[in-house]
Amino acid sequence: MPKVREGTIKVSEITIDEEYLSRVKPSLHLIDEYVEALTNGADLTVKEPIVLEEGTNKVFSGYHRVKAYQKYAGLRHKRHESAEVKETLDLWPEATLEVPCEFHACPEGVVPSLYAFTFNGLHGLRQSNEDAKDVCRKQ
Repeated sequence: MPKVREGTIKVSEITIDEEYLSRVKPSLHLIDEYVEALTNGADLTVKEPIVLEEGTNKVFSGYHRVKAYQKYAGLRHKRHESAEVKETLDLWPEATLEVPCEFHACPEGVVPSLYAFTFNGLHGLRQSNEDAKDVCRKQ
């Protein structure tokens, strides 16, 4: 895989482009599971970094984790703003603003969703047959 470099990035600087997704329908259940894990202090990038396109910060791998970080940050902010929580000790961990990532270049002649598809064979939520067919149609 054409990795350009490793680094960190603010979650707010990550771009999600539907054309880069290797799934027909993302798993809202998995995103909620990840949000719960974040609530308990988990780091969702320990095993695998989020993989982004160099220069655009579009997600190749890690869509569900990025969505979970974004959702958790929003929930924590709302919770922290409530008067009830302001007057008590808030045990929710600080929202992670930066995450480790790899920046890759999509190989010439390969559609981004096919390149993204190659990552989930190695880890993450496995694609369905419907996902595979959709990616092949795009190629």
